[in-house]
Amino acid sequence: MVLLYVDDDSEDILLFNDAIESINPNFICLSAGNGEEALSILNDITRYIIFLEVNLPIMNGRKTLEAIRGDRRLHSVPVCMLST
Repeated sequence: MVLLYVDDDSEDILLFNDAIESINPNFICLSAGNGEEALSILNDITRYIIFLEVNLPIMNGRKTLEAIRGDRRLHSVPVCMLST
């Protein structure tokens, strides 16, 4: 399973990756710093669980979620919205 964590805070990304690795080292953790970057990554693989920060630069979490739900290949991918 691939987990995509979308957040512009590098410390939060490291904390997330460490937590996931301690739970299950077989998960693959990818990260993106904004919505556009996330959508680019999602073009390559569709078997994801996405953790998506609400407040992002360039393309915020709500717009990113709208793009994900509007994509026929991705509309059923689980998304967990976060805000710090």
